[in-house]
Amino acid sequence: MKFNLQQKLLLPTIIVLFLFVAVCAYFLSDILIEKNQSQTIELLYEGNNLLIKNIHNLINNYKLSIRSLSNAPILHALANHLSNAKNNDEIPKHILYRRIYEILEDFPKKYIDYSQLGLADANGNVIASSQPQNIEKENLKEKNFFKLAMHGQENVSEPTINPTTGDKVIYIATPVFNSRQEPICVLYGTISCATLTANTIQGAAKSNYGYAYIVDGKSGLILAHNISQNIQRIDMFKYQQWMEDLKPDENGIKTDYIDSHGNRLLAIYHKEAESGWIAVSCVAFKIIEAQASFIRNIIILMMFGTIFLVACIIVAIIKSVTNDIYKTNLYAQEIATGNFDTTLDVHRDDELGELGSALHKMVDSLKKMMALNIEQAEDKKRNLARLRDTMLISLADIVEGRDKNTWQHIQKTVSYVRIILEELKNEKVYSDTINDDYIDKMISCTPLHDIGKINIPEHILNKSGKLTDDEFSIIKKHTLFGGEIINHIRNIVPDSDYLVIAKDIAIYHHEKWDGSGYPYGLSGNSIPLSARIMAVADVFDALASERPYKRPFSVGRAFFIIREQSGTHFDPRIVSAFLASREKIIRSEAQSRTYEIDTQAPQT
Repeated sequence: MKFNLQQKLLLPTIIVLFLFVAVCAYFLSDILIEKNQSQTIELLYEGNNLLIKNIHNLINNYKLSIRSLSNAPILHALANHLSNAKNNDEIPKHILYRRIYEILEDFPKKYIDYSQLGLADANGNVIASSQPQNIEKENLKEKNFFKLAMHGQENVSEPTINPTTGDKVIYIATPVFNSRQEPICVLYGTISCATLTANTIQGAAKSNYGYAYIVDGKSGLILAHNISQNIQRIDMFKYQQWMEDLKPDENGIKTDYIDSHGNRLLAIYHKEAESGWIAVSCVAFKIIEAQASFIRNIIILMMFGTIFLVACIIVAIIKSVTNDIYKTNLYAQEIATGNFDTTLDVHRDDELGELGSALHKMVDSLKKMMALNIEQAEDKKRNLARLRDTMLISLADIVEGRDKNTWQHIQKTVSYVRIILEELKNEKVYSDTINDDYIDKMISCTPLHDIGKINIPEHILNKSGKLTDDEFSIIKKHTLFGGEIINHIRNIVPDSDYLVIAKDIAIYHHEKWDGSGYPYGLSGNSIPLSARIMAVADVFDALASERPYKRPFSVGRAFFIIREQSGTHFDPRIVSAFLASREKIIRSEAQSRTYEIDTQAPQT
């Protein structure tokens, strides 16, 4: 099956997008579900801890209230009376009992959570109560909380069933001492477990499958439940045997908890250390799984919605792009056949639009090139010449990075060569060679006269002191290196006959008129004219410029040396033209020195 460009782009893009979104949805849902479960467990833990903390604080408050009441002077007076101890106030017995009744009757009105307040003697007989009808029905002597109180210990009883009301209650008891600090009677308060836990249990987990309850850690009785009060008579140890083995202040999580209805629950439990009560908060796995399923479904819907939306956008973009590519392709084919009158109807602000614009410009350029006249051809020739000059200067730049003086030297020697050539032309000296074309070629080739220095080691090239004989012999090789480089360029660059002058300059510009130069010891007219002209410009700049190995000579001194070496080092006719152009040479040297100072000035 053959697919077009649009299908090739669209199908893999949609597949990759689908796979990417599916993987993202899978991992994202797992992360959110795990986070939701962690938050659920954390909330249950906080709720459980709050239950335990509130129950502990409430019991302490009840103990504090009983303790404060036991310190009432009237109760101590009764204790002294019962123990035949000395009573400084000598309050009559009937007054003592009447005041105690009043206190016991009034106290529950202030602390309404107490279902009963009572005072029992050493034999466990209730001698006073906030509910007088219960006095003859109760004997507390065998109850553990009474025994502990008679031993001087303030305590809280384990939950027990009130014989009168049938409710589960606890007793908070404290001894009442006589003047000899002997426990003579016991003050106790009765509190309903339902009342004690009513305000705390409502804050626990509550739903169809989640609930919280409090279990007595000794008897297994359910003391409070936020769903149904009917199950409070159930012994939880029969259903959840693990509760019976919990240690004081032990807490944890059970993931295998099954309630009496067969529901699997996540249970958070905590056994309060002082009372031994066990607080349990539960949430059904059905709820957790339902939440996880809801989160996963929402993410899947969002992801598939995203896929659909992005796919629609991608289809629109690809369709638009491929249609314009098709138009551009047809346009390019028309151009390839030579039909330059066709048009491209593509208007975009992207790379494809830039391609269309580039094709339009190319066609316009081709039209202009096809309509070029002779003058335009000459312009092209001049442009190529400028390109050639730029290439030559760029080659000379290669040396600049190694020889600290090369760039200024190149600029100045080019200027001196131009002045000498113009003077020779004006004087009609060497007129059989020097013409405008020769001048242009030589000026273009002058920057390459020291190109061979690229092969000279830098420590020799920029040495500040005098060169040794061996070092100078290496320096002299730059003429031959330059000839090789230019000859190589001629072999790979078409239409490079003009480089013959560059090669002559590079090899022979250190030859001398009397034959004492290098590399071949040529003399007189056997030295190429371009090299003889270059020699004068090169030596003059070397004399007038600073070098690592010397201070610059004055311009006047430099002219004197050039004149003095006419006929030995230099061609006399070229020296004559050079001296005739003295004013131009001096101006050019001064301008180049000013430019050099400006370019080296620090920025402010």
